[in-house]
Amino acid sequence: MPYSYSPQKLLESYQLLREKEKQQQQQQASSTTAAPPPTTTTIDPIHKTSTGTFAVSAIQITAAGLPNHSVEGFWELAQQAVQDAAKAGANLILLPELFLGPYFCQSQNADLMGLAEPLIDDDDDDNEESNHFVLTRMTQLAKQYRVVLPISLYERKNNVLYNSVVMIDADGTNLGVYRKSHIPDGTGYQEKFYFTPGDTGFKVFSTRVGKVGVAICWDQWFPEAARAMALQGADILLYPTAIGSEPQDPSINSADHWQRVMQGHAAANVS
Repeated sequence: MPYSYSPQKLLESYQLLREKEKQQQQQQASSTTAAPPPTTTTIDPIHKTSTGTFAVSAIQITAAGLPNHSVEGFWELAQQAVQDAAKAGANLILLPELFLGPYFCQSQNADLMGLAEPLIDDDDDDNEESNHFVLTRMTQLAKQYRVVLPISLYERKNNVLYNSVVMIDADGTNLGVYRKSHIPDGTGYQEKFYFTPGDTGFKVFSTRVGKVGVAICWDQWFPEAARAMALQGADILLYPTAIGSEPQDPSINSADHWQRVMQGHAAANVS
């Protein structure tokens, strides 16, 4: 099916945003270096109730009102959503899958592989500091608001491309990456053209709010994924997703089926 936007213009919009953000972040880093070192402060523990619960915010982003190729528009909406959710009391904030633009896997276009970026410059992406502009900014927000942020990105790892989530803890620590295991391929979901199945296995991250398991979109339909994370002690399971309707036919509503599957995972893995 055809795109509702030009893939090349979408890529150009992404590249312009990336350069703009990197310039701003370099200027910010230079200003910080030139200024006297700030007084060291201790981040207060995240507030939990007496029962150990915490507040979760699941963000939805709509492209309504945005130009077709405005990656910067999605970027601004995502940042604002994180800030609004944090101010409303959320401790764990989940943005959608591949939130930095419209869902681009509807058709096959090699230009869009240019949206994939390395998380860092070397091979140790679990321990070294990332220079990806999205992670740099989201790390700042996580530290500022003391929130846990799973961040979905199109990742380039050497010659392989992944659909990935990086877990940022509430103190800004990069806890590592999960790479999407189940890759769909069908009408409106041409993901096997863009992504390789992940090599991380299912992971649970020890965050300041608890143990967070995160998989991605189509992973949600497979009970083994939820079970693997539950057996690792996950307190909560997250499945960031890019779409709210079927791209080949927006009149199809799979929300009820989706909800029942999520309820089934919860019921089968409750402890």
